[in-house]
Amino acid sequence: MVKSFSPGWPAISLMNHRGMYSVFEQMSARATTRPSHWRAVFCLPKLGHNLFRGALIACVLVDCQPGALAKDDVISVQLFEAHRPVRQVQIRPPFEIVQSGTVSLVTRPVRLEAEQGQLYIRNANKKRRPLNPPFFIRGSGRQPVTLVVPPVAPRSYRGDILIGLSRGESLQIINRVHLRDYINDVVASEMPPKTPSEALKAQAVLVQTALTHREQLSELGDSTEHQCYLGATAERPEVTSSVSSVWGKILCYQGTPVVAYYHSTCAGGTSAAAEYFGLDPGSLPYLKAVGCANCRHSPFWKPTRKEIPMAIFAQVFGDGVPTILKRDAAGRPLSVKLANGRLLTGYKFWIELGKSFGWDKAPGTRYSLVKGLSDKIVIESTGAGHGVGFCQWGANGLAETGKSYEEILQYYYPGCQVCGRH
Repeated sequence: MVKSFSPGWPAISLMNHRGMYSVFEQMSARATTRPSHWRAVFCLPKLGHNLFRGALIACVLVDCQPGALAKDDVISVQLFEAHRPVRQVQIRPPFEIVQSGTVSLVTRPVRLEAEQGQLYIRNANKKRRPLNPPFFIRGSGRQPVTLVVPPVAPRSYRGDILIGLSRGESLQIINRVHLRDYINDVVASEMPPKTPSEALKAQAVLVQTALTHREQLSELGDSTEHQCYLGATAERPEVTSSVSSVWGKILCYQGTPVVAYYHSTCAGGTSAAAEYFGLDPGSLPYLKAVGCANCRHSPFWKPTRKEIPMAIFAQVFGDGVPTILKRDAAGRPLSVKLANGRLLTGYKFWIELGKSFGWDKAPGTRYSLVKGLSDKIVIESTGAGHGVGFCQWGANGLAETGKSYEEILQYYYPGCQVCGRH
């Protein structure tokens, strides 16, 4: 779910919402009415190309019990999801190739390439030969293996890396990793260095809540369409310690795991999920509007101002400046009317804007639109992400005032409790 505006703030990827609305609308109401042994499970779609952290969740209900996470369970993650199609990947030594039960130690860098339906391996002498699946690679001596997919910075991963062909034209790179390592690395990817431990714990609880029934998420992605995962590259001792201290704990509402929305910066207050996303009244009652000045140190607290030439803007939204018909109490548009008369929800307009012109045009959902000079549309926004639920910069601020991770979670999810193993 790519760069940030703040040193050390995690990378974000482009969101893909295909099919998300119908699933969410059908399931969200049931998430608050099932008996307590029913668990809400969901994917966190990515919200912005390197610009902001955020997550909207498509909810699935499965029958399971809290606290069922096992650190040695293995989860599959599709890598470089936001950078597809991947045509080649460089693998740094030392690493092992395992094929047909044979283990080969490689001590020089190699490159795997997809070309005309065939997978090739090229060595340092630029000689290449076909390499036929199935096979996997892994770090030597239990060390992570490092992959380079330009223009992405090198990333290291624990576990096994399975590499195959996707539709014959590009590489499909899958990381099979122990669940504990995955959760450690997601929290480290989601939260920047120097994050207080209580904020890290709060994020770890939300990550575990999202993965409670991981069998339904047999192949996740590494972008924020699921949860940002930069592998072992992001690992930090303080994150590992924080995850350990809350291992097996999830966030519940009346005994049922919550739908765990989170985002980078609310910039003054969150919005109620039911109103902002147009759900049935009473849906997700724990996702209320919450006032928040705790994220004022975020780079997204101040307005972001961007311009789009009217001729380009009109290709997506028609000629003229859209009119915001209604806002919620937090100032986020609920209804937008285009110049051609088409009506969109404020959220849907924001998604189309980001997908069409880049997520930097309006990092946050509290935005305004006016006609500027030189026939341009001027867009001004505050915050980063959808603005519902857990505010990551706000969590940092609360932790710095001495709040515990439980108090932080209860602040952004009123009426909820941490449950699971203690």
